Amino acid sequence: MGKVVDKTKINNWVTGDTFIQKIKSNEFSEYNGKYLIYIHEEVECSLAEKRSKYFRVKLTHTKKLPRTKKDIEDAEYVKMRAVFPDAEQKNFYKDTYFEFPKADVYGFIYIYLFRIIFIRGSKLNEFKYIGNFDITKPTEEYVPFPNLLQEPNRIYRFAMDSCLENYRNYNLRQFFGYTKEGNKELHFRALHMFDIMNQIGNLVYEESERWKGREKEWLLSMGIDIEKEKKKRKKDTLTYVGPEEEKSIKKKKS
Repeated sequence: MGKVVDKTKINNWVTGDTFIQKIKSNEFSEYNGKYLIYIHEEVECSLAEKRSKYFRVKLTHTKKLPRTKKDIEDAEYVKMRAVFPDAEQKNFYKDTYFEFPKADVYGFIYIYLFRIIFIRGSKLNEFKYIGNFDITKPTEEYVPFPNLLQEPNRIYRFAMDSCLENYRNYNLRQFFGYTKEGNKELHFRALHMFDIMNQIGNLVYEESERWKGREKEWLLSMGIDIEKEKKKRKKDTLTYVGPEEEKSIKKKKS
């Protein structure tokens, strides 16, 4: 008989290890009683430190406790993030060839991997191991280069609501990116994200260079007189009155 591996310890988790969590949510109470199924995927990534683990997550359609491979296969994968392939190519891959999955009618491709951070003291009583399964992966899944897998992520205690919010946004298409105007705006912002960030960075640099050596003058132009502030702070010095001083005050009065 093989050695029993303790799956309550996160360092013992391997690809295919599957966990369930019964939903109890104030914000997404319509799903209460159903289950989230977390299918662990080992990812070689600097971000995947000891206490961070990656999962594909499924939501059950009923309140039946999932136990078998069929139960897991019947559940629905939660889409964790929607991105535009042309923006991903422009921003992250540049001249590197990357084969993206086919986009949907909204121009989106979807990330399904979700990083959960298990901080020390995380209570995993309701994160129950049910076995190791080889489950069919999502069709048309976008798996970015490992260094881009920082998002989406959540600390364990916020993971449930985050998954349900993503399900509502992307599976049920309640995200503003599914409207005509929102999709257009989001696509533009995604395509020009780094251009805008670089422009802001250049403006900040130019402004700092312009005022270099004249920081006090710059503060005055913003209505801040640093010398006055220093004098004011000296005047506003507070004295602590503790128990001993209270006794001495009473003695003086008597």
